[in-house]
Amino acid sequence: HNDPLAKQMFAAVKARNLGSALEASRRLAGKYPKSLGAQVVHGLIALAVRRFPEATAAYRKALSIRPDFPAAHVGLALAEASQGHFREALSDFQQLARLAPKADIGWIGSSACAEKLGQRQQSLAFARRATVVAPSSPGAWYQLAREEGLFGDKQTAAKALARANQLQLAKPRTQPSRSTGGASGRSR
Repeated sequence: HNDPLAKQMFAAVKARNLGSALEASRRLAGKYPKSLGAQVVHGLIALAVRRFPEATAAYRKALSIRPDFPAAHVGLALAEASQGHFREALSDFQQLARLAPKADIGWIGSSACAEKLGQRQQSLAFARRATVVAPSSPGAWYQLAREEGLFGDKQTAAKALARANQLQLAKPRTQPSRSTGGASGRSR
């Protein structure tokens, strides 16, 4: 973006002045209401500063522009879950799992939300699915370890935890992946 507001927003983010970045992102999203990028960035910054209802609204606006955009579903699900809206978040994570079935975050998030809703069997099934679609994801194995432990299968939980730790140690230290919007599967 060559817009001065975008430059101001990115400069504020770089300087870690998230209050100014949020204000600039609001103005940018208002100036470009049909811009997917402006809405998603507004949602991301609102999420980062824990303005969850604002993030929810921005991600919903982004999804009204492009309903099949996985990163907006991740952001919306995280914003909803952060407000304790686990039924909505589960729906968002399930939509993400349909759009990107091999991405761990949709299944991990679905598992975590199902657990919060008391849907233990469903939660375990989603966690198992995460390890099937993303066998090299430490987050998927951590979620499976948690769910197996809650289900009382300590041996399977210990094996899943060992696998998660093995994968975590083998992972090169890199920046968060853009494909998941930088979201970690271990947000609890």
